[in-house]
Amino acid sequence: MFQNVTTKARLLEFLILSMVIALFAIGECAAQSSESEFLDTTGLSSLTIRNVAFTGKFKLRRYILYREIDSKHGQLFDLELLERDRRKVDGFGIFSKVDTYLLPDGDSIDIEFDLREVWTLLPLLSLGRTDGKLDWSVGVHEKNLLGFYLQTVVLYRRFEGKNSGHIAATFPRFLGKDIAVGFAVAEQREIDPLQFHGVRYDYDYLRKAISGSLGHRLSENVYVQGYGGYDRENWQLAAPDTLGLATKAIDYPRYSIGTGVTLGRVYFDRYFYDGNDASFDVTGINELNEGSFNKWRISLTGRKYIISGPVNFAMRVRLQTSSADERVQPYAISGESNVRGTPEKVERGDQVLLGNFETRWRTLDTRVFYGQLAAFVDYGSIWGRGREFSDAIADPYYSVGVGIRGSIKQFLGRVGRLDVALNPRDGSFSLYLSTSQFF
Repeated sequence: MFQNVTTKARLLEFLILSMVIALFAIGECAAQSSESEFLDTTGLSSLTIRNVAFTGKFKLRRYILYREIDSKHGQLFDLELLERDRRKVDGFGIFSKVDTYLLPDGDSIDIEFDLREVWTLLPLLSLGRTDGKLDWSVGVHEKNLLGFYLQTVVLYRRFEGKNSGHIAATFPRFLGKDIAVGFAVAEQREIDPLQFHGVRYDYDYLRKAISGSLGHRLSENVYVQGYGGYDRENWQLAAPDTLGLATKAIDYPRYSIGTGVTLGRVYFDRYFYDGNDASFDVTGINELNEGSFNKWRISLTGRKYIISGPVNFAMRVRLQTSSADERVQPYAISGESNVRGTPEKVERGDQVLLGNFETRWRTLDTRVFYGQLAAFVDYGSIWGRGREFSDAIADPYYSVGVGIRGSIKQFLGRVGRLDVALNPRDGSFSLYLSTSQFF
């Protein structure tokens, strides 16, 4: 039986690998065979910009748009700068159309951005099924409240039979185009499996948190932020009669402050992402009963997106580490944003290395619908809490899978996602349904 499952798993891995290679081949052929049409810009670089206008149907405040672009009245026309401005406007993620028109007149030129804004009140839905258990979340996301680009999220989650809630608001263009503020409150409940002396005990986990952040874009490719918050974590043994060597209850109130920097920039071009960035975050943790920041967490994340015709290759690598202290919550290898299809939630550590590699192929593009096929490989190694680094690298977790992404164009920016992930360790399959791209 196990050999049969292994054979099926290897066959699916081979098919997925073949699909990835085929998608890249198709993308390269499409890129080589397609004929691009370029606007004749001969002589435009000597013209002076007389006017920049935004037309079309949208509720985003015009002053936000004018502050976003770098092409200004009185400057010499620059085609590369205009293309970057178009990508910035498209990057708001609320327009189904961003067209630019150039209107030369003598020694001057007018620039017109023709925009069409989509519905910005979007439903949130996520479903996951692993080991016969169905977890889900539902909520709403407003991406442009009152036209000020104020983004709000209200989310309810049912996970492992427990209820959780999350409310967040972000103002990405607060006090200008380069300053962002945000805050969030959350109550999280779930079952947390912990190990004491090699024996697993299930705990009822409760976390209440409030946080705020302030970010500033120093340049096109440099973004810095600071954040802080208070949270309280509590663990209660789910079955007290199985106490054994375990602790009956754990309570950790704490507050934290942190800072981060992101180098590079990723642009959202309708349904594909383009560009690359690397972010580094450091968080100091202060236990209220100790009065000093003697615990920490560090995260390093790199993302890269490559567009080749109808194919988008996406890659994310993430390294997270923390102080080796039982009061710092360890990382888990499983989860819909880590290694998809890996149910070993009990496998935790102070350090984790994750890699996600995904190929997305545009297969449907009509006036109403947009669709992609996807193939992916997820990888993860975790160490600490009794697990050695050499063992983690020698015995990594990984999964492979295929998926579908689809969108009704009026809901641009909210791509529905269906993924099926295979865990080669035991041949089990996991299903993920979400209203967003994986990353």
